[in-house]
Amino acid sequence: MANKNNSVIGIVAKEGYEARVGMQALKRAGKCSNLNGHVHELMFCDKYNVNPSHLLRGKQAHLTKSATATVKDVIMMKGSKVVGHASSRTHPASAE
Repeated sequence: MANKNNSVIGIVAKEGYEARVGMQALKRAGKCSNLNGHVHELMFCDKYNVNPSHLLRGKQAHLTKSATATVKDVIMMKGSKVVGHASSRTHPASAE
């Protein structure tokens, strides 16, 4: 019985997290066709921020202010200093 309760708690927690990320993505991008890219960016930030090594070093990931950024979607900061950046690469490559 305890195993079943733990399973249900895990499912409810996962569903709640996915709902929160979905709402944040909608708030950030509105109803657009590439909403999955915004979801991946938010999940990347969350995963980076809960990593114990990043917590101990004082690093945090933040989304850029622009919802349409193509090069730097996520910036990593230590205090007020930018120490890295990432791109989710879910957008199509620019035509050359």
